[in-house]
Amino acid sequence: MSPSDRLVESHDDQRERIYLSATGSHDGRRTLLSGALALVVFLLLLALSTRQVTAPAQARRLIESGIASTTDIDRLIAENQPTLVQLTESSPSNGFAIPGYPLNVYLARNEVSLPPAQLRAVILSRSSTLVYEQGISAFDRTGSQSFSRFSSQGLLDFLAGQVSARAYDRASSAAVVLTIVLALVSGAVLVANDGWSRLRVLGIAVLAGAAPVAFLSGVAWLIAGRAGGSDPYVLDLRDLARAVLTVPFRDALVVAIAGLVLVLSGAAFGYLDRRAASDEAAALPDLVGAVSPSLDPLAEE
Repeated sequence: MSPSDRLVESHDDQRERIYLSATGSHDGRRTLLSGALALVVFLLLLALSTRQVTAPAQARRLIESGIASTTDIDRLIAENQPTLVQLTESSPSNGFAIPGYPLNVYLARNEVSLPPAQLRAVILSRSSTLVYEQGISAFDRTGSQSFSRFSSQGLLDFLAGQVSARAYDRASSAAVVLTIVLALVSGAVLVANDGWSRLRVLGIAVLAGAAPVAFLSGVAWLIAGRAGGSDPYVLDLRDLARAVLTVPFRDALVVAIAGLVLVLSGAAFGYLDRRAASDEAAALPDLVGAVSPSLDPLAEE
């Protein structure tokens, strides 16, 4: 091999290495951005689901439903209301606790004699407010109740305790920050890709971020349904935990479907573009053949 041939080959090798290095770096950057987008989608879904569950109106409805079954409030009212009415006649106090009720809820003198349905609504409203502000610890009037976090009861206590005002504030702040990050990373993903592959890559990242949330919340929902024993308190916490876990599962499923639609749309539009380009390329020789004779001076003669 002559020196000139070796020189040409050396230049070709250098160009190939530079090309592979550039394309490899570009592919790595796109992969990194797609992974970052999937992570942001995952975290944002958790934040939004937590915010939905812990929103005051939704959270208090969940808590009231749980308290009603946990405390057997209808029986408590039926058994204790006559005693409370008599107590208001003999006691100068302005606040009356409900005997046997696990929460520090007090009734005013004029509330004790309300019809049972109205009294029930008053008690549940104050109870849900108390639990929403203090968490599940509001049920512990003695301060001595304790479950292992790794026991069934401890896990259910932990899940129920997340439906609180503090969790709502944290989730709201996280959702705002993650939404901004999502917009920035999505823009970077669109810039790093071209054509209809932008839709496909964006959809894959969204699907990759939503699928783990749907899977984990679904598994947790099944585990919560089997946790605990026959104790009414545990059964109520189990229902509350399952109601909480339904929200991220539903949200993640909707987002995953949206990601799948993006993937399929990008693939379909890309295919149509390639098909149109192929048809144009196939028609080009016929067009050139039709135009060439009219441009040839000898053909006119």
